[in-house]
Amino acid sequence: MSFIIYTTKAKLLQLSPDQASADKEGYIVVNPNLKVNIQPAGPEYIALTPVGETGKMYRGFTTCSGIKTGMIIETSETITASGIRLKVLGVEEWSGPLGTHYNLTLLEPGE
Repeated sequence: MSFIIYTTKAKLLQLSPDQASADKEGYIVVNPNLKVNIQPAGPEYIALTPVGETGKMYRGFTTCSGIKTGMIIETSETITASGIRLKVLGVEEWSGPLGTHYNLTLLEPGE
């Protein structure tokens, strides 16, 4: 079942080398207060699911810049769901009379 996640707060995580071991990497929080609206993706975006990836596709909308492919958005304090980790598969920048916003293609990985 897919639903709109009205996020009041989310964390943005980025892959980073482990301080204790040069051979390991882990995700660190780069923005603890990301404001984003997340919605189920339409068929045109579901068709873009990379080969080998399984899960639910979502679209995200934010005014936060600096989000890159491969980052993780972890939802918290939402109306519908908390603790969901979504992988950023794509970022599109849109500019208009009201300012710049970013459309995100997101994947909630399957089991």
